[in-house]
Amino acid sequence: MEPDRRRMVPAWMVGTRLAFGLLLLADAVLEWQPGTYQVFDSIIYSNASVSPEPLRGLLVTVAQLVSHQPAVANGVVAAMETILAVSVLLGLWTGATLLLSLPWFLGIWIIGQGAGLPFAQGTTDLNSGIPYLLVATLLWFGRSWERLSIWEWVHADITLLPTRYRSAALASGLALVALGLGTWGSVAAVERSPGVASPPAVGGAALVFDPQIGADVLFGGCNSLTCSNQTWLWFGHYWRLQSIGQGPPALGYASSVYDPRLSRVVLFGGAGAQGLGAALDRTWEWGQRWRQATTTNAPSGRRFAAMGYDPLTHQLLLVGGDDAAGKPLAGTWVLSGRSWRRLTVGPYPGAITAAAMAWDARSRTLLLYGGSDEAGRLGGTWSWDGSQWTQLHPSRSPGPLAYEAMTSDPFNGTVLLYAGAGEKQSTWTWTGTDWKPMASATSPAVYSFEAMAPAPDGRGVLLFGGATSRGSGFSAQTWLWSPAGWSRLS
Repeated sequence: MEPDRRRMVPAWMVGTRLAFGLLLLADAVLEWQPGTYQVFDSIIYSNASVSPEPLRGLLVTVAQLVSHQPAVANGVVAAMETILAVSVLLGLWTGATLLLSLPWFLGIWIIGQGAGLPFAQGTTDLNSGIPYLLVATLLWFGRSWERLSIWEWVHADITLLPTRYRSAALASGLALVALGLGTWGSVAAVERSPGVASPPAVGGAALVFDPQIGADVLFGGCNSLTCSNQTWLWFGHYWRLQSIGQGPPALGYASSVYDPRLSRVVLFGGAGAQGLGAALDRTWEWGQRWRQATTTNAPSGRRFAAMGYDPLTHQLLLVGGDDAAGKPLAGTWVLSGRSWRRLTVGPYPGAITAAAMAWDARSRTLLLYGGSDEAGRLGGTWSWDGSQWTQLHPSRSPGPLAYEAMTSDPFNGTVLLYAGAGEKQSTWTWTGTDWKPMASATSPAVYSFEAMAPAPDGRGVLLFGGATSRGSGFSAQTWLWSPAGWSRLS
């Protein structure tokens, strides 16, 4: 008589399987937390930054896919781990499940995206994939699913095989339903809750839209106590912490723009120590991670320089700024490849600091507004045609301004300017020939140093942070400009 194979499975093996199933179930429950989608892709990006090729390229590709649909990716992962846990606990198709789970656990080990602790930056299971992999292999070789499993509810008689197949088909169908419901529930959760984290309250942060990942990249900024070295990503509904301390030092008031030639965000200058430290002359590039660019003939260290990109002439321009003593600096600089070059142009705005620059798609020129010189704040409007500056004389203008925010508005192809002046916040758009004030029922309550950039998916303009008074308070609020006006985002 053939021995009963179920009795040949040792009790400790069955106990290990059940304990492992409970661990996987806890893992799956933690995956369903509302905050999981916020750190999913940032964990992959972080691991990509320290991985060798070709693994780095693979992880970046995975992170980009996750970044575009974080709710769907989170739902699929959570539902898959739920199905895996239930399968191991019930012994339902556990042999096949454990075999298929081996590459899954290997992925946890490589990508560092597992549960076991509440989801937050730094609480990932980067090394948990190794013991998961070993335990799953042990359980598979030990055929642990043949005892205390759902199959023991069905007699081994050959005449009942159709019943077993029907049971398996039903289980498979329920698994697919669970996967679909899990994905739908995760998407709904994201729509209901735009996130649980945000950058610190700062002014003078660098904010640039990166079309490579479809997100706004925010770095640094200072408040009355310290400066930040955090990098955050905004994907349209929520902020996601990308990294801390991986890139430029803690600083604020740097200049930044996206350079499509390099497919990277370029950042120059800035200062630490609440913006009062030595003005820096280093150039940094962001392409899913920060790296310092080796350039020649760089401008002197400066803060508050205006920076923009001309897509017609493929010029990355930098204008003005000031040194650590607050002295305005003159000059128009262009970055070509890895070399900075000062242009000889005239007439030009002169020695100015804290002006704002943005590309105007209607007039197909770079627009520069405001700033400050030795005599005080300015209200001039200038355009760059690729070879020289021309001062424009519109019939209306926002008036003398410095430290204002200005960017292209992708929704209607115009330039949007936001000016905070005490209790007189105002929003303006450039029509191509004139400035037009824009009405809004509410506005960001910031005085200066706010960061502004096009929002993802062409939804309008994103604004973050800024000083709520003359340097004594700072905001951590996120605002969106749309045709309906300003609206505060959670």
